[in-house]
Amino acid sequence: MQKRFFYITVLLLLLSGWALLQAQEQGKVLRHIVKPKETLMSIARQYKVTPYKLIKYNPGISDVIHPGDTIIIPVDKNPLPDSLETSRRYAGFRYHTVKENETVFSIAKQYNTTIEDIIKVNHIEANNIKLGQIIIIPILPDPHRQIDTTRYTYYTVKPKEGKWRVAYDHGISVDELERLNPQIAGRPLQVNEELVVPKNRAVAAKKHEEGYIYHQVKPLETLYGLSKKYNVPQEEIIRANPSLADGLKAGQLIRIPVKRKSPAQESPSGRFMYYTVKPHETVYSLTKKFNISTADLLKYNPQVAEGLKAGQVLRLPRPEVEVVFDADAPFFIKIVRRPKPVEYTVDLAKNGDRLRTYRMAVLLPFRMERFADSTGSRRCAKIIKDKVTNYYAGIQMALDSLQALGFRVRADFFDTRGDGAVTERILLDNDLSDYDFVLGPIYKTNVARVQKALAPFNTPVVVPSFRGEAYPNLVRTVSDSAALARHMLAYLNETVLDEHYLIIYDHDARTTADSVAVSLGTLNKWQVHKSRRGSWARKDDIARQLAVSKPNRVVIVTKDQSLLANLISALDGLSAQYRIQTYLITPVTALDKFDIKQMAAIDLHFPSRSRLKADPRVSQYLHQKYGLRDNSTIYNGFDTTMDLILRLANADNLFDGLKRFGKTEESQRIYLYDFKENNGFSNIASYILHINKQLEAEKVD
Repeated sequence: MQKRFFYITVLLLLLSGWALLQAQEQGKVLRHIVKPKETLMSIARQYKVTPYKLIKYNPGISDVIHPGDTIIIPVDKNPLPDSLETSRRYAGFRYHTVKENETVFSIAKQYNTTIEDIIKVNHIEANNIKLGQIIIIPILPDPHRQIDTTRYTYYTVKPKEGKWRVAYDHGISVDELERLNPQIAGRPLQVNEELVVPKNRAVAAKKHEEGYIYHQVKPLETLYGLSKKYNVPQEEIIRANPSLADGLKAGQLIRIPVKRKSPAQESPSGRFMYYTVKPHETVYSLTKKFNISTADLLKYNPQVAEGLKAGQVLRLPRPEVEVVFDADAPFFIKIVRRPKPVEYTVDLAKNGDRLRTYRMAVLLPFRMERFADSTGSRRCAKIIKDKVTNYYAGIQMALDSLQALGFRVRADFFDTRGDGAVTERILLDNDLSDYDFVLGPIYKTNVARVQKALAPFNTPVVVPSFRGEAYPNLVRTVSDSAALARHMLAYLNETVLDEHYLIIYDHDARTTADSVAVSLGTLNKWQVHKSRRGSWARKDDIARQLAVSKPNRVVIVTKDQSLLANLISALDGLSAQYRIQTYLITPVTALDKFDIKQMAAIDLHFPSRSRLKADPRVSQYLHQKYGLRDNSTIYNGFDTTMDLILRLANADNLFDGLKRFGKTEESQRIYLYDFKENNGFSNIASYILHINKQLEAEKVD
């Protein structure tokens, strides 16, 4: 026994010596004496190496280290200071994947930036970078820089458009829009103003056949009803579905033909300007004024055929050549030739690189022992209802779909069991920095561990949501409540007419209600009653706040679901007497808890992270292959995985894909990532839905 122990000890010493010699040959070795309370994770963070690499260079090390132990640290032999103070304000950021034989110097030269700025932003030391690592490249401001026509184009502001709408529609944040257009900072946009915006726009992979949408027939539905609902003649529906010769049956999946947009509708908006018709102007005078034919005027403004009215907004082709005043030009006249802007759209599923293998690590708290106390159908029922297993099912569905599209994805799954010690063990046993991105973990403390461990290597850590200290490598895929509220307020401001606003709020939402009032420019606020039993409102009290002669926009600000039900019921009782549209600032947590007919009667609008309307073909696929019913968690796993891999397949790395392709839409969710240097990437996209007369949640924005 002693002899065997001796041989093992000698072997460990030899392995340790070999690792030390190898590190010394590379000139990258340091000895660290363990101090009290230090752990392998804290030492790895201190020297900016992966926990896995510490284990690799110290074969005899165990999970538990003791003060006085010597640890071999593979680091650069000439490290630069940890903190390099610069007073620069960067013009933006790009992302570069390190290639063979590249150094920090060569990368800095390639992007016309400095070594010091790259080191500061990435928290790295000298040339301590590795093949495949993602490096953040800070772009230095250049006051003489011209527009990069390969990446940007011009956009003309339309009537009622604000900064949020222009930024959102072009897949960037308001901060990014102001960075590209410094002249608009601190003031509203002006109609016909030209802005610099990104060219590239991603388009979602086709979910339907060209020219069709799909509808699952409900009980008691008829061909006549479907014809009216989709504004399609019955004959066209029958022609698209030969099986309807046997009659319409509940549960049947049918194709509905849809009309394609005309070329005029698809034209890039930057080609046009907007003009408000003045009193006494005629079609003839406008054609002379703007040198346009009557046919073209009607082509771009079909409503003019019904008559021209003062105040009407017309869309007119922008002239390719303009004569402008210039004090330095001969005769003070300068001719400006305006290039036609071109919008580039990219079908991510069609154009992605299929030769590369994409690697993702998935860290989820499966904890299968939770189901050990049940057997048979009861155990299956528990698993089917479990959110983690549903999210996993969505990921697997996405991997199947990506394989069918020809993409090669290798996904490695790790069970964190929701335990911090298990998560640390995963980090120690596996070099997660070698993956294109890490999806998960879920729990806050584990997210903090993983993002800190992988931050020095800029390995993307993707999580649904996270509140806490965030590193630049963190990616949040679920929009937070603040982003949803901003979307709703922007929608309200852009669609406002001559209407009466009323903000209804409870005691706990006073601060938010004040902010909403300022945003909407109204003083009409009313706080509901409060008692020991909770907050409540009477129909008569609300009626006193409403306008009789004009439409009422009622904005409800509350997180109290019981109060919300009370207000919906009270407003429904007033809907026959008053014209009411109702808006929520926050999403509805459980739509089925409210009366759908009451919500339709008051035209309830609310922000949502998903469309809430499932594709019936996906529902059938889920049931047939996985035995599952579709739910939001499955779609979340599916859409997130699809979006991440497709962005990655069309870019140098995931960060590049998140910035290059702004707004993308999958089966249920929409994605638009905003980057903050000290907060990582956050999804800020959402939908505005309303309950229509058919008692369905319909997308309006």
